[in-house]
Amino acid sequence: MISKRVKVAFEEGREARSLAMLVNIAGKYDSSAQLEFRGRKMNAKSIMGMLALSPENGDEVEIFTDGPDEEAALAELEQFLQSSGIE
Repeated sequence: MISKRVKVAFEEGREARSLAMLVNIAGKYDSSAQLEFRGRKMNAKSIMGMLALSPENGDEVEIFTDGPDEEAALAELEQFLQSSGIE
């Protein structure tokens, strides 16, 4: 398992759409992926979990990945969270 703390840089008003895209990215990988925010850790492959966390622009989250492609998953999730959140 690896992890990294990152600052979210989503466009204001587009957080829900960005979280849906984040779930799609996490789902591409065999590794498990979780986000921790404000002491709660949720499955990054679950739209309900991500909406429950609801990190916004400027918030810091920790990404946890575990599995055969954990490094690639962490790198792509980190890059997405630190971008505008819209591809």
